[in-house]
Amino acid sequence: MAFRKFFIAGATGDTGGAATTALLAAGEQVRTLVRREDARSERLRAQGVEVLVGDLSDIDDVARALHGISSAYFVYPIESGGIAASASFAQAARETGIESIVNMSQISARREAKSHAARDHWISEQVFDWAGTPVTHLRPTFFAQWLTYPGQVASIKNDGVLRLPFVTYLEIQALGLPQNILSALLTRSTRSAGGNFFVSVSAITGLADVFCCASTTRVIAPYRRSGPI
Repeated sequence: MAFRKFFIAGATGDTGGAATTALLAAGEQVRTLVRREDARSERLRAQGVEVLVGDLSDIDDVARALHGISSAYFVYPIESGGIAASASFAQAARETGIESIVNMSQISARREAKSHAARDHWISEQVFDWAGTPVTHLRPTFFAQWLTYPGQVASIKNDGVLRLPFVTYLEIQALGLPQNILSALLTRSTRSAGGNFFVSVSAITGLADVFCCASTTRVIAPYRRSGPI
């Protein structure tokens, strides 16, 4: 088998961490980029991951991280700077000649989206497509594990309220993102890379249904359903 190494953005996070674990278990080599050295980066090194320090939005740092990489996973926090980081990543991928990219987008990414995050994801998809490196856009629904994050837990515990920045009918994946999806997309043949990959599982339900059935928690959304998101 020819030597290959995979770049995983966000290896200290949920999806990147799951992909890293799956790739290492399959005997693959993994490199990641972290903003700073800390206990999480040390744990990755202990697992055999090559850890570089840098900024995912800095094209020089990204080019250094992608040098010698076969395929790469790109994910960026839902915050400002995502489009610029996508452009830097896409250009660095062209310069280093990697074979393919898996880009974490979202189910509602589209030109006419009212959500700035969803529209930014759609623009990032266009940037990756223009760049020419074969890219697969992964479009999952809401991740169930987000409900366990500190802000949500505090709101539910203290006020009995789940506050949402989106409509209550948004579907969630009760099991989150299966960890083998990313590793499978990264390791597949370049000839089959590309397109949009919509993630779904058999256990999908609405957020309001989850809490109405499981507890007395109230679900508060900023607006009612008025059409597709």
